[in-house]
Order: sequence, then structure tokens, then C-alpha cells
Amino acid sequence: MNSILADKLNMRYDEVELWIMNLVRSSKLDAKIDSVSGTLIMRTNHVNVHEQIIESMKNLDMRTYMLAKSIVEPAQAAQQAARGD
Repeated sequence: MNSILADKLNMRYDEVELWIMNLVRSSKLDAKIDSVSGTLIMRTNHVNVHEQIIESMKNLDMRTYMLAKSIVEPAQAAQQAARGD
């Protein structure tokens, strides 16, 4: 596989292997390179359902806060302007 990539990318085999290794590392994928067979083995990353729910709730909380803030601040500014008149 890497030899095909090396030909297509106009790189040496060892350069392609290093490039793929750095790509996997930088993207934080759960994968390993089998140098003997020249393949990249990708593993599925199962995220804990509880962690997904917690992250979703954190995102929902932040969006709700931002929405409330965007409604309240103009209303408070309008109230203060009305008092000043």
C-alpha cells in the first residue's frame, strides 16, 4: 500500500511511512502501522455513552446561556435608556 502511495506522491517508501505515521499522530486517531504488511490498521473509537451525554449537556448549557444573554442584555440596555429619558 505504501509503495503505491510513494509512487503517487513521488516520495520514497520510508518518507511515506513517516508521513502517514505523523498524520495518524497529529490527528489523534486510534491506529497503528504494520510495517511488515505495509498497512494502516484503524480501530473504532467507542465513546462512552455517559461521556457523550455529559458533553451534549455542557454544549446545551453553553448555548442556552449565550441565547439568554443575547436576549437579556438588549432588554436591560433598553430599560436603562428608558429610565434615563
